[in-house]
Amino acid sequence: MKLGLSVPLPAATAPCAPLAARLLESLGAAHQVVAFVRGPEATAPELTAAFDVRPACDLPPALAAGEVEVPVHVLADDAHHAHQVRWVTECPGVLVLLSDSLDRLGAALAEAPSLADRLREASAATVAATLDDDPADLAERIAAAAASAPAKARPPARAPADAPKVEVVFVSYNSRGIIDEALRSALAQDHPNLVVTVVDNASADGTAEHVRTSYPEVNLIASSENLGFAGGNNLAMERTDADYVALLNQDAVARRDWITEMLRPAEADPEVAVVGAKMLMRRCPTIFNSTGIAMNRTGFCFDRDIGDRDLDPSPTPEEVLGVCGGAMLIRSSVVREIGGLEESFFMYFEDMDFAWRVWLSGWKIVYAPLAVVIHDWHGDLDDGNEADSEVENREKTERRRILCERNRLQCMFRNYELGTLRKVLPKAWRFDRQRLSWVKAAQARGENPEYFEMVGRAIRDAWKWNLARIGTHLRNRRAIQGRRKVSDAELFRLFGDWEGEPSFLGDLYAICDRHSAAGRPEVRMGKSDTRCLGAGWHGVEPLPERDHGCRWTKETAWVYLRPEDDATTLVVEGAAGPVDVTLRAAVGLLGGGEGTVPRGETATLRFPLERPASAGVVQEIRLDANTFRPCDHGMGPDTRDLGLRIEAIRFESDR
Repeated sequence: MKLGLSVPLPAATAPCAPLAARLLESLGAAHQVVAFVRGPEATAPELTAAFDVRPACDLPPALAAGEVEVPVHVLADDAHHAHQVRWVTECPGVLVLLSDSLDRLGAALAEAPSLADRLREASAATVAATLDDDPADLAERIAAAAASAPAKARPPARAPADAPKVEVVFVSYNSRGIIDEALRSALAQDHPNLVVTVVDNASADGTAEHVRTSYPEVNLIASSENLGFAGGNNLAMERTDADYVALLNQDAVARRDWITEMLRPAEADPEVAVVGAKMLMRRCPTIFNSTGIAMNRTGFCFDRDIGDRDLDPSPTPEEVLGVCGGAMLIRSSVVREIGGLEESFFMYFEDMDFAWRVWLSGWKIVYAPLAVVIHDWHGDLDDGNEADSEVENREKTERRRILCERNRLQCMFRNYELGTLRKVLPKAWRFDRQRLSWVKAAQARGENPEYFEMVGRAIRDAWKWNLARIGTHLRNRRAIQGRRKVSDAELFRLFGDWEGEPSFLGDLYAICDRHSAAGRPEVRMGKSDTRCLGAGWHGVEPLPERDHGCRWTKETAWVYLRPEDDATTLVVEGAAGPVDVTLRAAVGLLGGGEGTVPRGETATLRFPLERPASAGVVQEIRLDANTFRPCDHGMGPDTRDLGLRIEAIRFESDR
């Protein structure tokens, strides 16, 4: 029998995840089983290596193709199961109820008791279970129920033919070698009323011809000049007859139901103008690239949750200030009302400017966590192309910095109320002067002179560029402010409350996960930490007269070690700041422990393992520590949350 098991699997946070893993093994011993989960990339590696694990949205096409005969849905009392509810009705089969899970899940969704009745009625068979059930016995009962289910099962439901028309737009630039996977993911969307368009920005590598010949079903708009991200998307949005336009980066791959999941909140609420997707890092797909855009009052922006672990958050859409233009849905009528992306931005911050104008005009923006895209974040800086010289990569970095600095100021000039602008601009200027003094001090110390020269030049040029265009800014302000329906005071609820640049994000370039980690028997910060650090680390800091550096942890940090011999002890060398620090360490399922470093002292903490860490096997280690903020202890304006300052982490063996 071919079964499709719709469940959460480790490392999901649902209470039934361990039972689901054992159930998968028991069913897989006697039947062909495909597991359908929210995020295969977040599932325990030993399960993805041993079983066929796919995204939940692949269940309907698997049924249609005959790869699955009977779906088996396991629902527990965790709100994270909400995404499974529609599959129970659209792909009915065996419904496994863990105690009174449906009543509790229905309460979480404000649908109790109707949810339980609706899902029971939709299912071909039901099986009662508890978290303490023997997996082998439960597997037998499920198989018996599934044997009678096929005759009752309905084919998976399809969206109606009169579904909203959506146009997916790519802006390509010299992307001949990377755009195929992105295009294929757009063409494979499960939404039936869809067209795909590529706007080629005068590529010199044959991208336009490649799209024209390899994808005849794709609309191609070939621009004679590089219009940037903003101008390229506007070219398509000005011509569209679709109800919605979906923007997708040329280096992003969308899950099959990306459009469907973004449409849900937009169709449910006519005031929603823009919907953003969950974006995950391609090289480490358990790490967030973006869950929307956060901004503070002096215009500094960053992608929400960037660099953090995707620990299966709530599937419920939420209001956000802005969303990343690399994967978002826009109501076409709103573009006609307020205009498209501002082309003077070229790229960077154009999505934040558009989002700001959307809110000021009385519309809403939401983030839809079930709409998932895998994105090659800053892949242009490390794409493995040997033809890209260090000079070319440095030029790309400088261009990004220049555009971000100038567009941050332009964004504020255009969108703030006059009274707010009069308060914010002097504060922004004072802070930028302080940044320039930091740059000068770093140069005087001889720290990375080329980098700090570039940063200083970008800050100065940003102010000059904007002041030279003050007349244009004033004309644009009149148009934007003339449509204003929401005050700055009302909108400030969505702004961040941090000061200055978001230095608390950590070292995004150092992050890896279980998919990308190499691991070493010992990590020395700044010397042997490449492809060993997960989320939760700040940038490397030098240590005088040593050949390695140190890094502060955040509240939670991950590291990947691979012992050369069977290891019995985890060793952490670290120092505390102005507070006592208690560090809790967990080495996968092998054990760990807790130790304290007194304030201002350096210590070596040793954590004996309950079971040895096998030689040659990469182990994921979680470190939890209490934190402090330097600014709260008279240590300057530093607002970072700092845990333990770690120099080295290693495994040791009794041998």
